[in-house]
Amino acid sequence: RCRRRIPSRRSPPKNQMGYDAYISTVAKVGAGILAASGAFAYIAPAENFKSYGMDEKQLDSKALAVMRQVGMFQIALGALLVCDPSDVNAISHLAAAATIFVGMPMNETLGAPKAPALAWMCLTGLLGYFSFGGLISPWVAVALWGGNGAQFHFAPKSTMDMYKVPGPLSPLAYSMLGLQGGTMLMLGTYLGVLAAGYSAAQAFAGAFTANALFALKWALTEADALAAPKAGPLGWAIASSVLAAMAVM
Repeated sequence: RCRRRIPSRRSPPKNQMGYDAYISTVAKVGAGILAASGAFAYIAPAENFKSYGMDEKQLDSKALAVMRQVGMFQIALGALLVCDPSDVNAISHLAAAATIFVGMPMNETLGAPKAPALAWMCLTGLLGYFSFGGLISPWVAVALWGGNGAQFHFAPKSTMDMYKVPGPLSPLAYSMLGLQGGTMLMLGTYLGVLAAGYSAAQAFAGAFTANALFALKWALTEADALAAPKAGPLGWAIASSVLAAMAVM
């Protein structure tokens, strides 16, 4: 299927194979950064917080659990960015099911009921299975990742209330739930640009532009309240902007 190309002042190199290799390299770099960040957050959430200059006294068990969830979604996103675009919608559903399954111990730390997680795991598993046969519209994945991401990012407190999570959580935990939602929205953006008929390079640029905006938003609106240095999120904003620009040069 032909994909529309966003007009650019700079045309792709005449050597299409070289251009494709360049885009593939950019995608792998971006995916690798996300996966490495996610692995660090999942394996060592306290050390991850401290690497951003945050005081260890601020860290509580639920904030650490949510940071692990953020790490899981970053790993999933990194993997999906290097999948074949023709299969990425189906795989994104299966990635959601796998992430929910791996996150069950974190649900216990938060005191969250397991029934909703099991329901989501079954639903996304079935959607993934049938998406491979072309029976499910790609916009379903866009809606699920985008809708759930928006809910977690913009309304973490009411989202926890909806899932019957005992609260209130700490401000840091709520902030990390917002970060989790931002990661989900990043994937929703990627899938949405692909579903609209654009190229994988343009979808990558859209996803990392979204990430840059979320990182900048966190630095400007949340960092001070959490006594967190702004260098880390601003670094993410700059790096994401550079990667987005490189993808469509």
